[in-house]
Amino acid sequence: MITLYHRSDCPFCWKVRIALVELGINYQLIDTVLGEKHPEVIKYNPKGSVPVFVDGPTVIWESNTILEYLEDVYGPEKLYPGSPARRAQQRLLVSYSDTVVGPALRDQVFEKRSKPKAEWDWDVIHKSEEAWRNCLAQLEQWLGDKPYFSDKFSVAECALLPR
Repeated sequence: MITLYHRSDCPFCWKVRIALVELGINYQLIDTVLGEKHPEVIKYNPKGSVPVFVDGPTVIWESNTILEYLEDVYGPEKLYPGSPARRAQQRLLVSYSDTVVGPALRDQVFEKRSKPKAEWDWDVIHKSEEAWRNCLAQLEQWLGDKPYFSDKFSVAECALLPR
């Protein structure tokens, strides 16, 4: 059985969980806590971070690599449907989620998570909100009037939904 070590507040973990559900794969979920190093996570991942995915002897600790493994082993053309050009576009959307959308929200999340409201830096929060609005505008432009970024649910939705 597949085991996934995760944190409930981690969008990278949610990306993998969404893919597992979409592919109809049963898995065991092991919760970890922010700031605490889970011994199994440390055993499997030299970085000590989640997600950590274990499928028998196969151990993977990077979310995008986990998604590619799931596609290769459990779901040909389910997460990355379409032509090579279409699949490349989906990979770009995953990268955009990780490198642009996530960071747009990160400063605000960290500011609000780490301090009482009276100590929040509102400049940081407002800049983050503006960056988030810009991301939404770009995503809306790419999505247009389609229900999905590809012809059907894909890795792009797995990456963007947790954001």
